[in-house]
Amino acid sequence: MKKKLKQRSSIKAAKVYQKQRCKKHRNNQPRFVKELAGKDFSYTQKLLLNRAYKHDFNRNQFLIALRKAKQQRLKIRSDRREVLAVLIPVLINFCDLSLNRTYLWEIKTDLATIAKECGQCYRYIDKNDNVRERYDTVNNAIKMLEDAELITVLREMDKTVGKQKAMRIWLNAEFFIMLGFTETQLRKIMLRYHKYQFINNKLDSLDEYHKQHIARLEASNVASMHNKYKLHTKLSNIRRRFLGDTIIQYVAQRKPIDYKDQVISTYPFVPCFKSEADCANDKEVELLRIRLLNKAMAREKAKQAAYYKALIKEAS
Repeated sequence: MKKKLKQRSSIKAAKVYQKQRCKKHRNNQPRFVKELAGKDFSYTQKLLLNRAYKHDFNRNQFLIALRKAKQQRLKIRSDRREVLAVLIPVLINFCDLSLNRTYLWEIKTDLATIAKECGQCYRYIDKNDNVRERYDTVNNAIKMLEDAELITVLREMDKTVGKQKAMRIWLNAEFFIMLGFTETQLRKIMLRYHKYQFINNKLDSLDEYHKQHIARLEASNVASMHNKYKLHTKLSNIRRRFLGDTIIQYVAQRKPIDYKDQVISTYPFVPCFKSEADCANDKEVELLRIRLLNKAMAREKAKQAAYYKALIKEAS
């Protein structure tokens, strides 16, 4: 009897497992291309980049609050952390740090360029033999930062083609606060950078470049700020609350007389942005969850309205 059992166990074939059919999380390893190229950064950019390199995303209170609001596990997947570790320096690299702009901290490039600088732009051939580009990892990381209210993203649908236009991105003050800066430190850093631009006669050249950038946006297929009154108010309030009326008047001077005066850097103000301690409590997590639900309901309502509009158009 024992011999028969041994024969049966030896005859039993091994189970053949099928290959995984789901999509891969990524196709390329994330890397900062500009860093490898050895680009010369300004002192302010180096200061921000050094904080970004040392940042631990598993201890980021803004992302922890987001994952609590979405009822997800607190630890971020390693693939997403690696993408974020490269995406944050790239956003700092393309960020306009000038204080005399209508909206602060705009990312002056498109999402495809950001993905290429992160090494996450993947080219493939579709069923029609057309070469296409994918950067889902960067796009998902951008959505995560947007849900955590660290950045502001402007999206718009091109009605003639039926596709999304190129998005515009602005960094919020919480983006720099999550790197370990306080509001007072961040204000001093930005004012020091503005003084550096003035002393080295770079204000006029940067303003001219900004005007050319706005002209290119109007001529290209990019999401427009036209009729976006709520977004305009939000971004304007960020600048007004961060700088204050006194510093806004100081920055608006084409030739500031008191650019060496250090009193302007220590001008008293009331903290008006969320710190890491503020977003960690349960009350703020619940408010964030409600805001995310309201955004999801608004998107679903817009989809249904567009669907019914298309049905009415076909019926007529």
